[in-house]
Amino acid sequence: MKVFIYPWLLLASMFFISGKVYADCSGSDETLPQYEGSIPIHAPFLLRVNEIVINTSKAITCVNLPTGITDIAVGIKSYGIDSGKTTENRKIFKLGNSGLGYTVRGTHNGRGNRKYITGREEISGQNTRKIYSVKVQRNGSANLQLELKFDFYKIGPIIPGNYTSQLLGAVVIAPNHGGEKQEFKFTTSMITINTRSCSINDSNIQVSLDSITRMQLPRIGSTAAEKAFDIPLNCDARIKVNMLLLAGSQGAYDFQKGIIKLNPNANAAGGIGIQILDGKKSTPIPLSKKIEYIETITEGPVNIPLKARYYRYGNVKEGIINATATFTMSYE
Repeated sequence: MKVFIYPWLLLASMFFISGKVYADCSGSDETLPQYEGSIPIHAPFLLRVNEIVINTSKAITCVNLPTGITDIAVGIKSYGIDSGKTTENRKIFKLGNSGLGYTVRGTHNGRGNRKYITGREEISGQNTRKIYSVKVQRNGSANLQLELKFDFYKIGPIIPGNYTSQLLGAVVIAPNHGGEKQEFKFTTSMITINTRSCSINDSNIQVSLDSITRMQLPRIGSTAAEKAFDIPLNCDARIKVNMLLLAGSQGAYDFQKGIIKLNPNANAAGGIGIQILDGKKSTPIPLSKKIEYIETITEGPVNIPLKARYYRYGNVKEGIINATATFTMSYE
């Protein structure tokens, strides 16, 4: 009797022997809730946007870990494009073309292990950070837990709009001794960005001072014909309104005292300027210096009270008095 051994049986045997045992770590990718925030249009760079803060967490259970695996490193990863900017040594990643960026923080066991992505590559390639390690139990299982936080910052000109479906980051687990790495990803559903600012009700404000005689300005430093006026704004809530006073093309006599020169003209008066004052304090407003005026609480009208008056700084020449000033408003 002859016994035949077929080659395909041997090949099949070799195939099953070479099979690899993988860890079974349960967890899933997540889509984050919707978020909305509003930002002052002239907010300074690297301002943190407190209205958009994403806190989330991930619990992962691993079973059937191979015998050789004794530890699992747990960390975080960012999928955003590196903006090239940092805050407190924390890397900031772009949120699309919105003008916002975000940092990624991982935390385990409260404040015990709290780390940001800083450029160190500790667990799984670029833009990752190891947070902690956990020992594998004798039965080949491990329970993993990590909290994530995404903080948002202004990194460029803000472009309002709806920003959808961006992969922000992931929890990364990396078993030792060549175990298979896994990632559990977090994607935005929608982040809505609005800007806050003010609109001006009248961009060309005419202020007419009363006519005066030489006698009303008897000496250098004398003032006369003071008149109040307002810059009328309509502002969103929760913004700082800043004002910058600039002299027109005719220039200034004294920047600190807020005195602008008269527009040049053959019939123009001489030795006299126009001084601009704070309407509440009656103090001069310095030229070319940004001044924080008010921080709004609610949406609505905001009137900036000012005063204008004649100021004598030289020998008086009778004539026409005209002057131009520009008020530039910014909002933070």
